[in-house]
Amino acid sequence: MASVEVFAAQRLQSSQFIRVEETRILLDRLFRASRNSDSRGSKEQSVDMKSTLFEMMLNVLMRMIAGKRYYGDDDVADEVEARRFKEIVTETFAVSGASNLGDFLPVMKLVEKRGIEKKMILLREKRDQFVQELIDEHRRNMNGGDKTESGGTGRKSMIELLLSLQQTEPEYYNDEIIRGLILKYFRVWDELVSLIKRFVCSMWTNNHQDSCQCNPIETDRVSV
Repeated sequence: MASVEVFAAQRLQSSQFIRVEETRILLDRLFRASRNSDSRGSKEQSVDMKSTLFEMMLNVLMRMIAGKRYYGDDDVADEVEARRFKEIVTETFAVSGASNLGDFLPVMKLVEKRGIEKKMILLREKRDQFVQELIDEHRRNMNGGDKTESGGTGRKSMIELLLSLQQTEPEYYNDEIIRGLILKYFRVWDELVSLIKRFVCSMWTNNHQDSCQCNPIETDRVSV
């Protein structure tokens, strides 16, 4: 049921407006950076495309999941909540990097194993608590008749959809299952960012065939 309701192509199509809006916000950000460069009399301004695309994809995912934006200057849901989310993302990368280092340096794996495991446990607890608070918030809003991302558009966020399933099948769609499905959604972000970077690289190459050759590294920073 979850695969049909949450991960179906129709479900992804219904959230297209989110991807369109976030793309528009990204392009507007690049346009403003370009205008600022012109107004200051400088020839170009460097934009960290890797971070920019990463943040855009996280906004897309979180709007699909919870109806909230955590990055950017526009419509950030809650500054404190956004800061907590960013800390979780940063700590996830830090723990992942330490684990990868141990793969190349076995001695590091022995020395840091306990420390990394402890950090991973604390991170998992922090992540689960954050997601559970989102679930509880949506449950209160649904019980009170409020709307989140759907914002009156009739489109349900992933959490709203799963909570609706919980009402019909509470013995299966408990909060633990819902948390697991939400966290599974996060695992696709790196593939999405990679695909977008390749797309940007391809478009850049097609438009600048005579001036440059593009590779993944070159898309990390772009001058506007």
